[in-house]
Amino acid sequence: MRAGASCIGVVALVSTTVGRHSAGAAPAHVGPVNGDGHARASDAPPAGDTETNATDVALIVSIPHPVVRLPTSWTVEPGESFWSIAADSLADAWQRAPTDLEVANFWADVVAANEDRLVVPGEPDLLWPGQVLVVPAPPALPHHSVG
Repeated sequence: MRAGASCIGVVALVSTTVGRHSAGAAPAHVGPVNGDGHARASDAPPAGDTETNATDVALIVSIPHPVVRLPTSWTVEPGESFWSIAADSLADAWQRAPTDLEVANFWADVVAANEDRLVVPGEPDLLWPGQVLVVPAPPALPHHSVG
């Protein structure tokens, strides 16, 4: 199988207020962002802050963001076929083994994308080691419903 990225994380800074703090405990505050991109935490409230009954908490949230996959080139190795290339591409993209039906559907897309690269026109069973093919972007991972 060939490795491929499946998602890129998007980081968001979320600020929320959490309950009352115990008497005598100073609220924690996240100060302005430093030049290095990190926020400063201090026990003293920022100037002008009159809120004394709650604690401000900063949370870092990672939100997955799907990667847009572009067609890639594939150099055929001995023993490979359009079927194995389709199956490996789906397994890499989905991080699971695809079903035969899923491979069959994507196999048709891979063959169609390479019609002009076939050694014998109309004969997708003949590939040569070293032949360079294009593999279209795999479809999104299907959601199977149980029931």
